Amino acid sequence: MSAAGAAHAAAAPASTGAAAAAAAASVSTAAAATKTADGTGASSTAPLQLLAVNPFLHVYDPSAGSTPSAAAETGKKSTAHLPSLVPGVRAPAVILICGFMDGSLRIMSKYAAEYVQRRFPSSTLILQLSTGKGLFAPPEERAARMRKIVALLERAQDRAESRRALRRRIRSLERNAAERSLDSTEQRRLRRLRSLQRRRSSAQSLGAAPASSGGEDETSTGGGVLEEDDEEDEQAAEETYLKPEERTPRGLLIHTFSDGGGRNLWALLNELSANSSSTTNPRLPPVRGVIMDSSPGLQTASTSSLAFTMPMRKKYAAWIVWLARASVWIWVRFALLWRVYVRRQPTDSERMRAALNSPSKWAWGWSKASDFTLDFQNSKHAAEAADAWHLPPRLYLYSRADALIPWNHVERHAKDAARIQAGGGGGGGKAAEPELIVQEGEDCSSPSALQAAAKAGTVDPETAKWAELSAKFDSSFHRERTTSLSSATATSAGALSEKTKQGRTPPRGVRLVRWEKAPHCDIGRHDAQGYWAAVDDWLASV
Repeated sequence: MSAAGAAHAAAAPASTGAAAAAAAASVSTAAAATKTADGTGASSTAPLQLLAVNPFLHVYDPSAGSTPSAAAETGKKSTAHLPSLVPGVRAPAVILICGFMDGSLRIMSKYAAEYVQRRFPSSTLILQLSTGKGLFAPPEERAARMRKIVALLERAQDRAESRRALRRRIRSLERNAAERSLDSTEQRRLRRLRSLQRRRSSAQSLGAAPASSGGEDETSTGGGVLEEDDEEDEQAAEETYLKPEERTPRGLLIHTFSDGGGRNLWALLNELSANSSSTTNPRLPPVRGVIMDSSPGLQTASTSSLAFTMPMRKKYAAWIVWLARASVWIWVRFALLWRVYVRRQPTDSERMRAALNSPSKWAWGWSKASDFTLDFQNSKHAAEAADAWHLPPRLYLYSRADALIPWNHVERHAKDAARIQAGGGGGGGKAAEPELIVQEGEDCSSPSALQAAAKAGTVDPETAKWAELSAKFDSSFHRERTTSLSSATATSAGALSEKTKQGRTPPRGVRLVRWEKAPHCDIGRHDAQGYWAAVDDWLASV
């Protein structure tokens, strides 16, 4: 069992037969035990219907079922028709969730229900499960699984484009009906204003000032060609006058958990980048942003020994567990030494971290996907938002009490991502520094977050003790070894500027949200309200 799967197996009993439970063609996953957004642990509104493409891949299609949203269940009929139920947040067209290693469908469906039932009921959701067996599958089998996800993304993008075309047609009919109610003088005035608006938009896109009309009648320039060329821009501009939650769903939101989900995302990026050019693929939804929960980490003997032996804690005596951990730790340590210093090869975790921060891996959905900067064109941060970053916006959710993914590994990757991202725009200086938000105050007297979490009862004391002890030995081997485009500069919490959420801040490419006592991949249960509030606040800025 992997790191994330072992952590959840120790934190809460979960079904280990995820593949067997998902074998049916259609599954109904009960989300009655999931916590609500207010963190009270109330029951969910209704079970979420997921279609099983295969034992590892499940899909929620909003056009296939009628899962009631939270707003409809509570009688808020005025918001039940909106693409987004979160004020100020535009709904993504597609949501891709990559689960942690050996994470059961029962657990991962709770996160899917939060997105579909309480946030974006009209968005397509794709849930990719991760298993230890799949980790060691042949490359051909992994590539075949990724191709199925690509096909689902293309199908969802076609549905989103059809929806946009339908909404454009509806707005056109409404506009024509409104124009027919005007007299001839008002109609000519309206056509003149529209023609002038198109001229100004065209001149600004070419970097030139719009020519003066000189008092001539501009109704003669409003031919079909000009109006047809500017139809897309005009319709996009019309949506800026709508509230974000009322706009047509657009883009792809990716949410990964632990290194198990990160490895699936890595495989997907390899498949997409190998079959696309340096420009965006119009058949795929543009990337809206990436959320990384408890990842990415760096493989060490400490984390590997914890992952392999954590399920043994409830079955065997303490000395047997410690002996097994020590054996695994020695074996993994020598294996890493052999690979790194003898064979001169990077570890899989280093290759994954480098790929996630490689702009070429994201070219299919981000290099020219500037649609989302349109939301900031009328804001005071327009100059910063208009710059095209090399990487999509990213949100890291992590904990200092994580025994399997050390918090400094996450912050180091975020620092590298911010530096690479700012190289393609977004400014320099503060824009190249990740934004750090601390959700829990450091009000404990223990010298480490692991010890504090053990005292608070959120982390097993034996696990915390082993993680700290073995990490001391790992530090000699695990220096700042980077195989990506980053420099060899370690990032600590003190090097990051801590900020609080006070008002609307300029959009940054990378945001870190840190907890102090949450276990690995269990932040959503440890602090449900803070977890989803952090997600909603970040989505409102990208």
